[in-house]
Amino acid sequence: MSLLKNWAPYFQSAVKYRGRSIHLAGKVVRHQTQAGEYVRAQVVDDTNHATVVIHHKGLVATPHCTCSEFSAGTYCCHLWAALLPVSYTHLRAHETEADLVCRLLLVKK
Repeated sequence: MSLLKNWAPYFQSAVKYRGRSIHLAGKVVRHQTQAGEYVRAQVVDDTNHATVVIHHKGLVATPHCTCSEFSAGTYCCHLWAALLPVSYTHLRAHETEADLVCRLLLVKK
């Protein structure tokens, strides 16, 4: 099971819609991940230029976004937009035996 499917219930419908629009407009630029990361991306919308990073430690994945929505405690459209291009195959390329994607748990903020 992918992060997208696991995390979908934590996003409001309007946030998913905005994130999908950002993704379809080609405003998500993926960057090389660093150690301990599954995703690193720059996401641009009409008002923000946000950096999204999803860290992993063992079986736990922790999202982070530099936007004010995420800082206020809400899962944002930037995070959703950055998750959309992440396929199960892409994540499996980064996993080890201890980091099974299908068992990742969302760390609640």
